[in-house]
Parts: sequence; structure tokens; C-alpha cells
Amino acid sequence: MNKVILIILLFCLLLSFTPLQSQTARPAILYDIRSLGMGGVGVASAKGAYSYIYNPALLTQERFTLSIPGLEAEIGQKFLDLLDFVVDNQENFRKLNKSSMYVSHEEKAEIIKDLRAGGAEFDNIWHRGKISPAIGIVFKNFAFSVYNISQFAGKIDVGIIVPKVEVQAINDLVFSFGYGRQINEKLAMGVGLKLINRNESPIIKLQVEEMSDMNEIIDEGLEDMEEQKKGYGFDIGAIYSLTPKLQVAAMAQDILGDVEDIATPFNFKLGMQYLYNQDLVLAADIEDFFNRDGDKFVNKIYLGGEYRYSVFRMRLGFGQGYPSVGLGLDFRIVKLDYAYFTRELADSPGSRGESYHRVGLGLGW
Repeated sequence: MNKVILIILLFCLLLSFTPLQSQTARPAILYDIRSLGMGGVGVASAKGAYSYIYNPALLTQERFTLSIPGLEAEIGQKFLDLLDFVVDNQENFRKLNKSSMYVSHEEKAEIIKDLRAGGAEFDNIWHRGKISPAIGIVFKNFAFSVYNISQFAGKIDVGIIVPKVEVQAINDLVFSFGYGRQINEKLAMGVGLKLINRNESPIIKLQVEEMSDMNEIIDEGLEDMEEQKKGYGFDIGAIYSLTPKLQVAAMAQDILGDVEDIATPFNFKLGMQYLYNQDLVLAADIEDFFNRDGDKFVNKIYLGGEYRYSVFRMRLGFGQGYPSVGLGLDFRIVKLDYAYFTRELADSPGSRGESYHRVGLGLGW
């Protein structure tokens, strides 16, 4: 078994020196609202029916778990601001419509100037929202789940002469399997497999002259989703108990994987969990340990904790240079959760962070 572990580690090290392809496919990952509230940690600390997505070795710590259809929704603050900008300018879009006959060229030029100035903060940055229904079950170290990740995004290209709005939608239906095994009293290992069905709309570009007909054009574009793409992802994880309270973990996410022959990026993560007592959990993660994407190191650090008091769950974290907060109510069968966190869109912290609100409703045992 030690030889197997050594081979896996050497394989991960070899992948770390393999150059990233110029084009990679978007990973199909179900992020957990508890982990997001804790700064994004999860390699050693994720729990529940979907913990194995963060690390399949965690299945050795799960009892029978059933999560009947739950739903999480996430929306970026900038996405809301973008929607407000579009709604607030509906009258301007109407005046710029090609069929508008009662607006002078001078007034149209002034409107375009104002739109370019107001849209500058959204220029060429995709702002996103997400809806993620899921169902999952864990039994005897095995896990199976089905989840759907529907993402919608928008941005403004202020352009040189005329601005335009761009929108896109991506839908992933994922069938996920996991298995974990206790190797000895200290070491546990696990494997995970994802089968991906992806539908992706073309990028719909709307000139300002078309914005008054925006809803109709977007509906037509989304109905014409591109042909379904097939993909897969294979993960390997491990957990080692240094003491009864302290665990360290490693996860090779998408050690193998692609969507329509375009590889998904390999991500080697390390994690740690410290059980201070039955009510307080502290955790830390480092993702992309070999720095294959070239980001600043601070972008890869995630710290967090959870304090439990009766049915209340209070979570704090720090991820990619930004704080996060999470709240939860756990009534055994019914779980309500909220998380507020920020993702860094650039390669260094504090450059281009976007804050998100995420709410979740879960049912299960």
C-alpha cells in the first residue's frame, strides 16, 4: 500500500510540472455553503452527503447520510449592480432603438457617452449567478449524488464607439460517485468520479440599439443551447490523523478529466482540521499547491472555523485575502444556511474581488 501511495504522489508531482494548456474546460464542482462560510475550506473539514467532493477520503468519517433534494442559490453583488444598471437605463435603450424616430443624433450620442461612463465598472468582467439543486446519499463508505449547476453570467463591453451587453448560460448535470477506505488506524484514502453532461449557450451580444428587445433576444439565444458536451473527472484524496484532534489531508482534484477532449485543470490541495472540542472546528486549506496557474500565494490560502451552539451554526473564514461569514440552523432533518464570501477574479488579492450571497435549504438525515 505504501508503494501505491508513493506512485500517486509521484504522479501528482509529474502533473505539477506539466504546462497548462492554453485552453482548459471549466470544472464542474459543487461548492458547499458550509465550506464557503468558513472561507472555502473543506479538504479536511467538509461534512455531509457531498463532503467527498472536497475529499473522497472523508467518506470514512460519514455515517449513513441522505440528502433529499436541496437547493442552493448564489448571486454576485456586481451581478445585481449590473441588473440595476440595465433596468435603470431601459428608457435610454428605448431611445437608442433603431426604430426610434424622435431622438436626435446629438441626444443619442450623449446617451451613448453616459452609458459608456456608467458601464465602465462592468467592462469586460463576467459577473455571475448560480443555482445548484442536488440529491445525495452516503452508506458504508460509498456515496452517490446527482447535482445540477446552472450558471448565468453577464458583462458590459463599453467598446470604442458603441457599448454592448453580453450574456451567457452554462448548465452542468453531474452524476458523482465516491468510495473511501480506512487503510489503517491513522490513514484513510478515497477516490471520486464525476460524469458530466454540459449544455452551454453561445455568448449573446446585444448592441445598445437592441437592448429594448433584450428579453426576447436572450430567450431565443438560451433556447438555442449548444449541443450537449460529455466529460468526466477523477479525484484521489487522503486523510492522516496526527492526533485524535488534528488531521491533515491531501486532494488531487481532476487528476484525470476533460470535457469534449478539453482537459479540466488539475488542482492539488492540502488541508488541515483541528477539533478544539465538540462545538468548535478550525480548518485551513491551500489549493493549487504547485502553483500551476501562477497566482499570488495569498490567493490560494483558505482559513475558517465553525462554532455550534444548540441548533445554531456560526462560521467565519478568510479566503483569497477576503473575509467570509456563514450562519446556519440545523434542525436535524431541515437545514437552513447562508454564506457571504468574496472570490478574487484576478491573480493577486485585493485586485478584483467579487462578493457573493449564497442561501441554501437542505432536507435529510
